[in-house]
Amino acid sequence: MNNGLVINSNSGLYRVRTDGGEVVCRAKGLLRLGTVFPVTGDTVTLAEEGGAFLIDGIGGRKNFLVRPPLANLDAVVLVVSTVAPAPNTFVLDKLTAIMENCGIETAILFTKCDLKRFEDMEAVYRKAGFAVFTSPSEQTDLKDFLRGKTAALIGNTGAGKTTLLNNLSGGAIAEKTAEVSRKLGRGKHTTRETTMYQLDGYSLVDTPGFSAVESARYGDFSRDRLPHLFREFAPYIERCGYADCRHIKENDCEIRAALSRGEIAETRYESFCQMTAE
Repeated sequence: MNNGLVINSNSGLYRVRTDGGEVVCRAKGLLRLGTVFPVTGDTVTLAEEGGAFLIDGIGGRKNFLVRPPLANLDAVVLVVSTVAPAPNTFVLDKLTAIMENCGIETAILFTKCDLKRFEDMEAVYRKAGFAVFTSPSEQTDLKDFLRGKTAALIGNTGAGKTTLLNNLSGGAIAEKTAEVSRKLGRGKHTTRETTMYQLDGYSLVDTPGFSAVESARYGDFSRDRLPHLFREFAPYIERCGYADCRHIKENDCEIRAALSRGEIAETRYESFCQMTAE
């Protein structure tokens, strides 16, 4: 019981999986009040005080996300609804850049494809080098991608993350799902905390939905760094006519030339320009 894995964090309470079973505990004061605190996915050490367990140490992290607060992921699946709510390519491209910055393998799953599909949008991300799946038709392929990994489902409110998790588990996870609000065109926040589930050969984290992403909270998003977070830009960056090319207005920019030849998608380039402006 000295070591464990945080599988749920909610308002200062942590559910920790240990060899002896699960325990619910708090963190010691220095961790609770410090700048580094436990999150779902952390390996932790436990101490017993007064008949209760406390987290008194956090293991090394190979990666960390601020929102949702997660650590030690092998992959993320960005869940994108094709309808209600409609997809937002700028938010999606921010998320792919964030995961690239954190060194986390990224897949994209388009949900509600039985209601509507965007084959052109799917093609954009496949061409950019991402694993792309559609639901409900490609859940078997998604399971193959997840095999052996600790991954998180991340996406906009109402995209269907919890419903997908229930389907992947064969209905074993019976969390209540909420209908999308027709009036607002967005989902109700069903999941309010991060919880890791052990499924058949992989671990999957369900996370709260969101409607906006502040990339500056996730590390270095300087203008020099940003082009390297769009993976399809890689073959062209070093071939630009200027060593300090910003890839926005320069005439000898290879990225802009690739854009004009259709080798880089316009929506991805527009997201890059918008993030540069931010």
